[in-house]
Amino acid sequence: MGLGRHVVRHAPAHGSGRRWSRCAPPQRRSVPPGPAQPPAAPSAKQVLAERFARGEIDEEEYEQRLTVLRAHGPTQGRSGSGET
Repeated sequence: MGLGRHVVRHAPAHGSGRRWSRCAPPQRRSVPPGPAQPPAAPSAKQVLAERFARGEIDEEEYEQRLTVLRAHGPTQGRSGSGET
């Protein structure tokens, strides 16, 4: 069956011709949702941009840190350095 609506013919009320109406297609059973996925963590560049936007770091520090992120790529970098 297609996804469109079904046309159903009803018997005429007083023999006065055809009456047509549209009916909604049959309901499909939905698949129960699986375990909820946690939202993806923002990238380091996104976090840096947010900190700059909030005024936590100035433009100079933003540019320096962005240069480091670009140089090391998305999977490398210092972890646990204690810098904020």
